[in-house]
Amino acid sequence: MLFFIVLLIILGVAALCAGVVFGEIYLTRKKNVFYGLIPAGGVAALSYIVLIIMLIAGAGGTAKFVTFYLLQIPVIAGVVTLVAFRRKYRRRESDENARQARLQNARRLEAEKQQRLAVLLKGFRCAESEMKLEGQRDIVMLAKSGKSVSQIAGEAGCPASEVERILDAFERYATRVDPDESESTDRILTPEQEESIVNYLVNSTPAENNLSASMLWNRTTARLLASNLLGVNLSTRMISAYLAHWGLTVPEKQTIKARSARPAVRLWLAGDYEKIRQKAHDGDGELIWIYTVIPEGISDVSVSVPKNPIMLCAVSAEGSIAFRVYDKDLSACFTDFVASLTALPGRKFYAIINENYDKYMDTLGRDRRRALSDRIEFFSGEIENG
Repeated sequence: MLFFIVLLIILGVAALCAGVVFGEIYLTRKKNVFYGLIPAGGVAALSYIVLIIMLIAGAGGTAKFVTFYLLQIPVIAGVVTLVAFRRKYRRRESDENARQARLQNARRLEAEKQQRLAVLLKGFRCAESEMKLEGQRDIVMLAKSGKSVSQIAGEAGCPASEVERILDAFERYATRVDPDESESTDRILTPEQEESIVNYLVNSTPAENNLSASMLWNRTTARLLASNLLGVNLSTRMISAYLAHWGLTVPEKQTIKARSARPAVRLWLAGDYEKIRQKAHDGDGELIWIYTVIPEGISDVSVSVPKNPIMLCAVSAEGSIAFRVYDKDLSACFTDFVASLTALPGRKFYAIINENYDKYMDTLGRDRRRALSDRIEFFSGEIENG
């Protein structure tokens, strides 16, 4: 009988060891330490079977008592060990989840930071620098990556003072917020949200969306549209950056300032333009520029846009823009645009047309131009060799 007791104790210890080993294996691989109870449970069942055999064989009471309770030692020890493993696993799992959450949050913040930077760069330009836009944006990207001014100057091949000028201009641009935008946000939009806004900007008007009485979009009504659709108050700088990203603004290459280094343009600015500006000032009117733009960026955002879109926009001297996207004959577009423009309240417009002046004037006709003369007067901004 002593032999059976010793044998069962050895089996119990072996079962305990197996339970510990299996518990650790399932802790790291199966994520469930209680599979390790299987060996200990097997020993417990074996103890009852042995007890029954000893009862049938007529073993003494002391032998039965000692044998049965000795066999419970590995069972109890196994359970205690596995509970300790379970607590260890819970603690390890909690720490790992917290670490993963911190990493995921850091990645999300970094991704939003990069997206916001990319969107801001779409509308950024340092007017004091003669460097091309691509070079200016590369300098900003290098600075945001942690490089010093001297390192950036070396890589860009320009003076450190030029780098500092561009970076200062970008910081001013990025931190400029209108006084009424204390509750605004620089939230990055998802592709689905961008598509939703672009569809409305291209295929409808502010009046149709009860945003204003105007048929022309501007930054204010675009912000209101985003607020109605998404429930967020985008800042003016962000909606301006998105409009530039979508192509719903005047490209830099079309502006008169971008071409002002050319002799013909400088001559026109000093002569005809100065006369037009003075006339607008004397007549207490508002000087605007009318541009014809191909908004190529909208096709990258949405498929529900015109196949051959044309955008007409009016830009004031202060930089405010009123625009509308069309999908029809250029001449008919201009007639509709002028009607929408002259319906705006305010002073008389003195409009410089940058392209297609003769075609647009033929479309309006002399009689219509005369009828609109108290609200708008047109001038050609087309410059030969400019």
